[in-house]
Amino acid sequence: MLQKGPVVYTGLFAEVTEQTAWWAPVLGLVATSFIGVACFALKQLIQFVMDKIKANEVQQAAADALKEGIAVAEDDFVRWAKMAHSDGKLTREEIKEAEKIAWEHAKKVVMGPAKDIVLSWTVERVSSLIKQHLK
Repeated sequence: MLQKGPVVYTGLFAEVTEQTAWWAPVLGLVATSFIGVACFALKQLIQFVMDKIKANEVQQAAADALKEGIAVAEDDFVRWAKMAHSDGKLTREEIKEAEKIAWEHAKKVVMGPAKDIVLSWTVERVSSLIKQHLK
């Protein structure tokens, strides 16, 4: 016959009853809090990655504008300056002038957040970027 009421099992070391454990209500709160923190952290990670991707796109747009400026300087100045010299090499002043033409063209064609990057470049930075591109 089935017995009604709490069932008590006696074991070797302790009694087990149908009483709710003290930690059971707390477990739900802890689990919910953990899931909330994990979701917040995941959202922050996704936002960080998206910001990095956007920053890379902006930097690439600035670099592309400078590459276009290099092509313009090559067409408008460098080719003719090289032909004017018997050895086909540019002087330091002519190299500086070509870099200036490339940078000015980049400033004209770039738009949006990339323009801030191009405008923040120093003469040394532009020279370094052009050397990296031409290698």
